[in-house]
Amino acid sequence: QAPIFDALAKPSLNVRRWALLAVTSLVNGYVSAVAQHVEHLLSMLSSECEFKPELVRIVQLGPFKHQVDDGVEHRKFGVQCLAVLCNKLPDVVPVSKVLSSLVPLFSDSSTDVVLAAHSLAIKLISSAPSVAMQFCDAMVAQIEKVFKIEIKETASKSDMEAYTEKRRSSVAVVCTLHNNSQLGAIPSVVSIFMRVQEQKDLKGMVDQYASTMQIS
Repeated sequence: QAPIFDALAKPSLNVRRWALLAVTSLVNGYVSAVAQHVEHLLSMLSSECEFKPELVRIVQLGPFKHQVDDGVEHRKFGVQCLAVLCNKLPDVVPVSKVLSSLVPLFSDSSTDVVLAAHSLAIKLISSAPSVAMQFCDAMVAQIEKVFKIEIKETASKSDMEAYTEKRRSSVAVVCTLHNNSQLGAIPSVVSIFMRVQEQKDLKGMVDQYASTMQIS
């Protein structure tokens, strides 16, 4: 087992963060060096992709308290590494294990993490629908959490943009599931697609997604 993989198990956040970046570069450039370690690497990446409440802290900014999640970058880098693995070793990496790590991130607090998880999931849904079928109900449940979030009219511009991006990306996943011949008829998928069609802003995002797909 390579020492670089051992670094992913170190308690130091900084060490693990650099190890994630190093492993991603290694997979990208020397995939043969990690092929025999895929199972172990997936286990380590699954841990890095998990939300860890112990990494959330409260910071006092003047009279206001601000919540900081020190695990965001780890989750984002974990997903990025999974994406590279899936791209470089599509016949070796078990899709089910990757989706198991991705689905809980569909409702993550970080927009970057959500978008990264959605992007990879969409590719896997399209390439391995028979495997994705096992996760449809779980995917829909996580997406519903995003759709239920309400944002105040007084929200900042950045918060509003993040809110919109999460919804738009979630709609893309719903459309991908709905448009797949093996998955579109699954009850949970049918149900959420119907609800999306009934909600004005989400319906607009569906139309935008359809236009984008036609252009591409």
